[in-house]
Amino acid sequence: PSAVMHAVSLGAYDLYDHVDFSEVLRGLIAPVLCQVPHSETENGIQRGVHRGSPANLRQLRREALRLVAYWVPKVKPADKPTLYAMLLSILPEQDSAMFLMACSALRAVMEDWDFDVEQFRPLATDAVRLLINNMARCSDYESQLEVFLVLNLVIDHLQERAKECAPMILQMLPQLWCDSEGQGLLRIQILLALQRLVHVLGSDSPITYPVVLPILQVVINPDSPDAINTLEDGVCLWIVVLRHAPKPVYELIVPLGGLLRVMRNSTEHIFTGTRCITSAVLLYGDA
Repeated sequence: PSAVMHAVSLGAYDLYDHVDFSEVLRGLIAPVLCQVPHSETENGIQRGVHRGSPANLRQLRREALRLVAYWVPKVKPADKPTLYAMLLSILPEQDSAMFLMACSALRAVMEDWDFDVEQFRPLATDAVRLLINNMARCSDYESQLEVFLVLNLVIDHLQERAKECAPMILQMLPQLWCDSEGQGLLRIQILLALQRLVHVLGSDSPITYPVVLPILQVVINPDSPDAINTLEDGVCLWIVVLRHAPKPVYELIVPLGGLLRVMRNSTEHIFTGTRCITSAVLLYGDA
């Protein structure tokens, strides 16, 4: 069955008009994903793998998630709430492979053109909590990157509702930022998450300052080892912070010295830099 699922996943384009995916989702995928494998041991020794054993079931469940990711456009609106809940129920599982496959399927669902935000809203807070709580299990930065891609999509879709999740997100970012030194792609995702978070918080964005301001001083610094990867997104984050600041705060212009050095060294960041300076002038005025 897992080989058949894999083949149907890869042949999604050719089979699109010939498969009733609602029947597949209800009759095959849902029953498979609802089964949680347990270790089979006898006298402390794991039994041999056989048909229906935990190892085969794990493979089958992973292929079911892959099938969902490939066939998202065929999911009918009536089936979407059940699918969202099913994917979230897999995130707490201890199987890291299942967790990452569930993240990939969830990302595919949320990137779909017909993604229904209103159907997902009741589950959004749980989604953020589960993603954050289980990120600690991701020891490699590629896995953390996958989780952040999903987290950023959740923030994007939630907009105002993301305010409820802000404290959870802000709590885990400082340690993750420290642990991601030298991993430019992951740090970019952290900066993008902060941009989105500041934007949705609006006038409440000062609650992000304890996290954002130290990061800005690091990324808007031409001497930083990660400057080549994070400088542009760092300046964009600073622009968002300045535009949503409810009042002038001295700490907000501390990165200005680093920005001026960057603009003197290269014309590449002059356009973004002048936007940043303009936002600072408008915020501070004669202050």
